[in-house]
Amino acid sequence: MSDCLAPQEQNGEVPKLLTHPTPPISDSEDPASTRNHHKTTSKDTNLAVVSTWAIGRKTPIMMIASYLLAIVIAVTHFLFCWYLSGRPADGPYPHVPQTYSTTASILMANSFGLLLRISLSLAFTQHLWHILRTTLLRISTIEQLFIMRSDPLSLFNTTVLQKAWPLVLITALLWSIPVAVSFPPGALTIIPSSHSNIVTEALVPTFNASDVGNGTFDYILQHSLAAFSIQSFGDDPNPYLGVMSMNPTIQYLVERTLINNEIWTMPSPCGANCSYALKFTGPYLQCTNSNRDSTLYSNSTEEALAEPSAFFTVYNGSWVYPLDVTLADTPNTFANVSAYLNITSATANTLGVEVVSSDRDFEDRNYRLNITQNNLVCIPSRAEYEVHIVYEDNIVTLKPSIGVESVYPLTDVMDPMPMSESFLFSNTAPSELNPSQVTYIQDANLMALIGRTAERLSGLSTALVVNASEVPLTVDSEGFQWYNVTSNPLDGPTLSNYSVDIENTLAPFTPLCNFFNPSNDYTCSVNQSILNFILANITLSTISSYNIWSTYVNETQTIWVNTYSFSRPRNLIIPYCLALLCTLPLIILGLYALYTNGVPATDGGFLQLLTTTRGSATLDETAVGGCLGGDKNVPSALKDLKIKYGELTGMPLELGHNKSVRPRRAGFGTEGEVSLLRRDYIYGG
Repeated sequence: MSDCLAPQEQNGEVPKLLTHPTPPISDSEDPASTRNHHKTTSKDTNLAVVSTWAIGRKTPIMMIASYLLAIVIAVTHFLFCWYLSGRPADGPYPHVPQTYSTTASILMANSFGLLLRISLSLAFTQHLWHILRTTLLRISTIEQLFIMRSDPLSLFNTTVLQKAWPLVLITALLWSIPVAVSFPPGALTIIPSSHSNIVTEALVPTFNASDVGNGTFDYILQHSLAAFSIQSFGDDPNPYLGVMSMNPTIQYLVERTLINNEIWTMPSPCGANCSYALKFTGPYLQCTNSNRDSTLYSNSTEEALAEPSAFFTVYNGSWVYPLDVTLADTPNTFANVSAYLNITSATANTLGVEVVSSDRDFEDRNYRLNITQNNLVCIPSRAEYEVHIVYEDNIVTLKPSIGVESVYPLTDVMDPMPMSESFLFSNTAPSELNPSQVTYIQDANLMALIGRTAERLSGLSTALVVNASEVPLTVDSEGFQWYNVTSNPLDGPTLSNYSVDIENTLAPFTPLCNFFNPSNDYTCSVNQSILNFILANITLSTISSYNIWSTYVNETQTIWVNTYSFSRPRNLIIPYCLALLCTLPLIILGLYALYTNGVPATDGGFLQLLTTTRGSATLDETAVGGCLGGDKNVPSALKDLKIKYGELTGMPLELGHNKSVRPRRAGFGTEGEVSLLRRDYIYGG
């Protein structure tokens, strides 16, 4: 039985029984010289079982293929993360569940590590047997090499570090790979992200002052802001549609919006996160502006030590209603309209005081107050609105814009509109209205909002100018001492909020005036932009307050879903690249060891140890004391015995009585028992 080279079963080869006849050894030849000088070949052996020099394909293919498959898996894992990045992990859209993606990532990472460990284990075994062939080592050191991958303490053996440092590197890498492959699955994270979906023809509330529905009087009454009535005149058989008065139900809406200075809350018709745009015709105030300086005169009897003071009108608003005006009463600028809003605001500049007469306790004073007046005249108009409505977590943001080029004055809604004869008797029957009638109804609804808003902005607001300085600014030739009015109450006369007189107007509580400003100065700044900002807030508030109109729009619905994010690519790239780069030279080292060994070594195989430890008498005698196994039974002499793997030089070459040459024997032996193996020799038994 052959017991020399490592078994070849792993390469699909079995020891061969050689039956080639060989000539007998001459009597004159010395056996020792024959061993040293005769080259044993297959032709020299007869009925001998021999081992074959063959690397085979299995071991190198497994080493190389495992490494290449690891590269493929690393690239696949990267592409897998890149593909999933930005895609939903749950929600209504097509998605890859997170449980599946996590499992796939873990499987790929573990497969990568397993393949590299296979390659490294094979390289470890080949290089281990290369060391055993070339280096004389104590058996205790060889034991450390065999158990190194399962015993961390073996790495700190100084002899191991000196004689087999590549095996130490391979072992350290084998232990590091499981740690490295735990990072790549963390490269793909889950983050919340918004996904938009367009919903066409979605029904949402809107503002539609021109909505006449089926043209019936009942429908118009239910979907209008104006208070309509049917009127008749004399013998005219046709009914007339007229406006009785301003709709009282609008008053609360207008007052609340003016005071709160915000649009009424609009519940979302499309979910917590969505957006859409509305376009409609809404109310507008078209204004002209003029400024002038003037002086107010007053006189009073006051205490001699009283600070100079004077009252003046800060704000004066008047709504000239159609029922109370004729065309002759309107400003020339708007001679073609029958209603307008006139607002005058004033700012105090300087205050002059003249003491006419005085006694010990009282003084008669004349006052002159120089003011700048801003006069604004506005006519009711209509304009095209475009409102972008955005809901984020059910909190609405409205961004209205008004097309200034679309502004057009309203028609005179106080003149009743003639309707068809059937309109009077068919309150519920469908009726077709002509464009003039539809425009009349539209403008009446817009006038209802403008009129009620203008009414609440009408009225007076006065303030008291008081002097806060001791020294006058100048004294004129008439004896008036002039004081400058500034916003600083310590530097001159101020407008005291505590002396404001408000007469039937909400203007001081709106953005028109700074009544609630922390400073003591009280002023009003009125212009067309502020008025239309207020009017737009009121118009948009009617959408949620009345909810009588609706329209179809394209909605953009936004939902938050968990989304894959390849946010940590370094967690994948660095471990994989480091593992591959560190493994490559060690695999090359293993392939080189396999080539130099000439025979692939088996990792942990019992047959290999059984066949390679036969033939050394010294080894057999020393090891017999530990035949029961166990570390405690191993003789100390055996542990200290130095051996290596090679050709056993003390074995006879003659085979039996026929003096035929037998194959050489390979195995472990002491320094005097073994020599280097040669590829051109046949080894067997």
